[in-house]
Amino acid sequence: MKHAITLVSAIAIASTASAQALVSDDFNYTGALTAGPAGWVVHSGGTAKEINSNGSFAILDFSSGSGQDVTLAFPGGPLATTDDVYGSFILNVPSGNPVNPDGFGSYCTHFRATNGGFYCRFGLLSPAAGGDFTVAVSTSSSNLGGGGVWASDLQFDTNYRIVISYDANTGTSSLWVDPVDANSTSVQASGSSGQAIASIALRQSNDHTGFIHIDDIVAGNNFADVLPAPAGAASTSSFGSGCGALGASFYEQMDPVSMDLAGTTVVGTSAGGSYAVSTTPTALAPLGAGAVALGLGDDDEIDTSTVGGTLGLWVGSNGWIATGGGNSTSFTPSVNTMLNNPNTGVYAWTDLQPASGGGTNGDVWYEESGTVATVTFLGVDGWNTGAPNTIQFTYDTASGDWTIAFDQLSTVNPEDWLIGYSVGGPSVDAGPTDISAGPFSTAAADLGNLLLTSNLPVLGTSWDMTCDNMESTALGAFFFFGSSEVNPGIDLGVIGAPGCSAYTSNDLGIANLVLGASSVTLSVNVPNNPALSGAMLTVQSASSSSTNAFGASTSNGLTGTVGL
Repeated sequence: MKHAITLVSAIAIASTASAQALVSDDFNYTGALTAGPAGWVVHSGGTAKEINSNGSFAILDFSSGSGQDVTLAFPGGPLATTDDVYGSFILNVPSGNPVNPDGFGSYCTHFRATNGGFYCRFGLLSPAAGGDFTVAVSTSSSNLGGGGVWASDLQFDTNYRIVISYDANTGTSSLWVDPVDANSTSVQASGSSGQAIASIALRQSNDHTGFIHIDDIVAGNNFADVLPAPAGAASTSSFGSGCGALGASFYEQMDPVSMDLAGTTVVGTSAGGSYAVSTTPTALAPLGAGAVALGLGDDDEIDTSTVGGTLGLWVGSNGWIATGGGNSTSFTPSVNTMLNNPNTGVYAWTDLQPASGGGTNGDVWYEESGTVATVTFLGVDGWNTGAPNTIQFTYDTASGDWTIAFDQLSTVNPEDWLIGYSVGGPSVDAGPTDISAGPFSTAAADLGNLLLTSNLPVLGTSWDMTCDNMESTALGAFFFFGSSEVNPGIDLGVIGAPGCSAYTSNDLGIANLVLGASSVTLSVNVPNNPALSGAMLTVQSASSSSTNAFGASTSNGLTGTVGL
C-alpha cells in the first residue's frame, strides 16, 4: 500500500553526498604493480610470474605456474568485523582463453582479511549456454561453481564493469555485472562472516591457459564509493543489512575440530508447518534385520526405492536425506546450495566416502518401519582419511518428524559439517543457529530481513520508499530520515536487538504508516527545483518483530541523491 507526504524542508537542508574510495588504481603506468604508485605488495608467489601493467590495465597470467599474487592494503587500516566492503573493476578476457571446465573455476580477485583468509572470491567459470565464459563469486571457498553464478554467459574481448561486495555481518558476498546502481540484478553466495577486511587482492594461478585483464580497480565502504552515479543524475545506494528474518529452514556450519554435536541427537518435531528443534544424548539404534546397504558411490545419491524402499526418500553419500532426487551431491557443504536445493532435506553434510564408494571402512544402510525410515552411516570414512564417522537419520513421512543422531565423529574430515533442515526450493537465510545452545523453533514460512527499497529521487517526481517483509502489520512501519549515513551502523544489540543496526543520523524526522499490510510504501514529493540537485537524504525503516527482546527489526540503510 502507498501513502504520500511532503518533506520539502528535509530535502532542502540535506547535505550533498560524495563517494570516497578506500583504495584505487587505474594502472596508467608500465611494469610490475609492486613497483607502481598504488602500493601493491606481494602476499604469495614472490617474484615468480609478476603481475604487470601495460599502461592501460593489469595483466593476470593464468598459464603455467601459480605466479605472483598481490594485495592493495587500505591505508586507514583494516575494517571492523561488522563493516561491509565493496570492490569494482573493469574485466576483459582476451579471446582464446579456455576456462577451467571442472566447475570450480578460476578466481582472480578477492578481499583479504587480517587472518590472511580470502573472502568474496571472484572469477571465471566455463560457459553454460553458448557464450565464451561466465563469472561467479564465492564468499570463503575456492569452489566458484558452488557460490553465486551469473545467469548468462559473457564474451571474450569485451569490457564488463564488475562490482563485488562482502557483508561481514552475514557472510554474504554479492556480484553485479554492468550494474546501473545497487538495485541492479545481482547474485549472492554465503559463507564465513565476521572477518576484518584489510585489502583487495589480485591472484594468478594455472587454472586455465591465457590471460585476464583488470582495469580501474577500486574498493570502498558502499556501492556509491565504487560506482558513483553520473554527475547530476539521481541515484540511490543501499548499505548495511536488515534484520528480523524468520526461516522455515535452519543450519549451523562447523569445522571438524569444533564440531560439538558428537554424542548428541538433534530432534525436529513438526508443529503445523514449523519445527520445534531440541537435542538429547545419542542412543544409536542398532541395525535391524531388514537393513540393506545402499551401495552409494562417492559424491552420489540414491532413490531408496531401488533397494525396496516405499517412502519416497533419497539418500546422499555426503550425509543427507531428502524427499526427492536432484539435491546437490557436492562434497563441499554450502549454505546457499542447501537453502536452494529442490527437495526438502535433513543434513549432516560433509565429505564422506562409503566403502561402496572407495572408502576403507563402513557403508550406508537403509530400513523402514511403517512410515519411519532409518538411514545409518555406520563408520563411514571422511573422504581420503580412513577415519570413520557414524550418523543415523530417522524421518517419519507421515508426521514430518526427523532426527539426526551423531555418534563417533572424526576430527580430520576434509570439509566442514553443515547441520540443518531446509524446505524444498529457494529458502530464506535467517542466519546460523547454535544448535547445541538449547531448544528453538523454526518459522512456519520464510520471511526475509526487513528490506527497504526505492525508486530514484528525480526532480519533480515522487520518491517512493517501500518497506517489505514486515512480520506484524499492527504497528505498520516507521521511516527514519537523516542528513547523513551512519556506516557502519550502530549495533542495536545493546538494547536487545542483536543483528540489527541503526544506519541514519535520524535528524530530519520520522514518518509512521499503519496500513495493515506486510509491505508499505511511503512517497516523498520531490520539488522540481534545480537547486535541490545533489541534495542527499538517508532513510531507514523499522517494524515490530518477535525475533528479539527489543520487539522491533530494522531495515538496511538507503541513501538517495536528488537529481535528473
